[in-house]
Amino acid sequence: VWASGADAVFWNPSGLALVQNQELSSTFVKWIFDTRQGALSYATPIGNLGAIGLQIQYVDFGEFDEAVATRPYINQEVNPGLTGNTFHPFSYLVGLTYARSLTDKFSTGLTVKYAHESLYNGQMVLAQVSQGSFEEVKTWASGVIFDFGIRYNTGFRSIQIGASVQNFGPNVTYAIQSSPVPLLFRWGVAAD
Repeated sequence: VWASGADAVFWNPSGLALVQNQELSSTFVKWIFDTRQGALSYATPIGNLGAIGLQIQYVDFGEFDEAVATRPYINQEVNPGLTGNTFHPFSYLVGLTYARSLTDKFSTGLTVKYAHESLYNGQMVLAQVSQGSFEEVKTWASGVIFDFGIRYNTGFRSIQIGASVQNFGPNVTYAIQSSPVPLLFRWGVAAD
């Protein structure tokens, strides 16, 4: 919640208001198995108007073996249910942030993000939605979501307070199931 500079776009957009120069931040992580995660952010001041930032994030969940619950199985003796096909779930997010100091002690920021997540190569598949009923369903979801953040310098010693609400937006639908986007609320206090 207390991030500043280009990293603020990921945690609290109001921290972007403190940017003095152009900043670039990047991260790449190889997780267990073949999962990979990356992020890139850029921030720049725009004079007395505040600051803007851009973020790009992605997660590649690696390669999975496709399995089915219907017969006939391929390689039934060795690997029942495996089809021999593979798929690659992934997700990505692109966001644009604007932040501004409203006073010498208070700043605020807003991020607009487009998020996309694919569970099965971004395709339409035939799925059993109830006993004996099959439908063609999409295996991905996407939507526009928002982050909002505030920062306040109390003026007492070096104590500052920050808070953010992230992923505010409409429900997303995978196949026939609609679910809310995970809404996050963070707050924190910091001092030198």
